[in-house]
Parts: sequence; structure tokens; C-alpha cells
Amino acid sequence: MFKKVLLFTLTLGIAYTTFTSSSGGYAASGNNRTGAAGSTASCGTCHGSSTANTACSLVVVDKAAPTVPVTKYTPLKTYTVTLAGTNTSGLAKFGFQVACTNSSSVSTGTITATSTTNTAVRTVSGIKIIEQTKAIPGVVAGVYSISFDWVAPAKGTGNITFYGILNAVNGNTSDDAGDDPSFGITKVLTEEVSSGINEQNTNLISKIYPNPATNVLNMEGLNGEYAISVSDLVGRVLLNTQSQSSIDVSSLTPGIYNLRIVKGSEQQTATFVKQ
Repeated sequence: MFKKVLLFTLTLGIAYTTFTSSSGGYAASGNNRTGAAGSTASCGTCHGSSTANTACSLVVVDKAAPTVPVTKYTPLKTYTVTLAGTNTSGLAKFGFQVACTNSSSVSTGTITATSTTNTAVRTVSGIKIIEQTKAIPGVVAGVYSISFDWVAPAKGTGNITFYGILNAVNGNTSDDAGDDPSFGITKVLTEEVSSGINEQNTNLISKIYPNPATNVLNMEGLNGEYAISVSDLVGRVLLNTQSQSSIDVSSLTPGIYNLRIVKGSEQQTATFVKQ
């Protein structure tokens, strides 16, 4: 049996999950580990218990304006969904599974595998799941990222939830005990009842670059006085500064971080990779 990597599931609510021992994807054998209704968010049967060694997050951005993560969706609009994670053991590969459901636990919206060389959309008991088709190499060892498209459902769907889990793997098909499954995560998006323009107009930055960053992270579009903070995926604030158009990130260890900009009553968050 092939080693299973973390499965990522969306349940619009969209769901994340970890797969058991199959580099070709757990849903391919009829299993759902997303954490959505009718599933579990655990890879423990094949990979051992979930561990804090692997942390993950889900980021949704407007595909036409990909800098700014959203908390609301506009019906029928296309979004890019990114599952990102880090592993303190420095494991080189990962797997994932994602499902998307509404408040009635029914798959909603349309998930498209934009990277068909290593991901595919499969159906398990009526739930659409995107997962790996083979173990996916990290950006660097211990740093993971995978993206796919999601078209939001029709008007009147209401809140959706992403459910997901990620499995960092050692690449040894005979030793599943060396893998580090994450805990399952969820992300809720509310339906935008207007056009979505209000949220777009509160963007404080128009672009961050380079991403991944090595020494300096630059931000475009900022003006006036504002506060900047950088935190890791578990919420620990590692850097603070004010009113700068660039920040020194050379002291950060390789991984995925959240950037937060606050100006008066407005705030914006973005995600970047330090390599």
C-alpha cells in the first residue's frame, strides 16, 4: 500500500483532512478524512496521532486580486484557495485533502485542480474532495503549499466552511510511523450580500513581494501611519514595526507567516513564505 499523505477537504463550509497511507490519495480508495460531516479529521489509523509538529492554515483570495485574503465570498466568483503548512521535523513531502460544504453538509461551489500533475478532485459519498495523486514536494523541506481554484456557489447559499488536514511525510513507504499528520482545521466564509466592493475598497496594500521572501518583504500601496506585525501559524507575534514599506525578515526561520497591517479602524492580513 502506498503511503498516504495529508488530505485536504473543503466543506462550504470547506473541510480539511489527512489521509491514511496512500501517496495516490485516500479518497481514491473511497475514504474521507476531511473532518466534514460523515468523515474524520485524523490520519491516525495509518500515520500515528495528529501532532503539533505540523501546523497548517487555509487562505482564500479573489483570483483576480490575489494579494488580499477574504473572509466573505461573492456568489459565482472564482477564488484561489491555498493550503499552507510547516513541519518542525523538516519532512520533505506532504499530502492533503479538501472538501467544501454548506450548512446542510452538502458539497457546494466548484473545486478545480489547477495542478493536475499531483492533485485531483474525487467524490466520496457525495462529497467532492481535492487531494494529492502522489506525494507533493515542499517549497523547501518542512514548508508546504498547494493551491486550487474554487468557484463560489449561487446567491442564497449562506455560510460555507472549509475543512482540512495536512500530513507531512518522510517518503518511506514502509514506515508510516515517521509521518507527522496535522490536526484538522476549518475556515468559514460568509456570503457577501452586496457586490463585495466594500471589502475590496478597504485594502491597505496592493501587493507584497517577493513571495517567497529571503531577506526583505516589500509592500506597495501603503501611506500615512500604520502598524505592521508578523506572526507564525499558531499566532505568535515575531516582528513588529510601524509605517515601513519594507520589513527585514532575514531573522525568521523558513516557513509560512501571516502579515498584519493596521491603520486606524482598518486592518488587512496577507500570507507569505520565508525561504
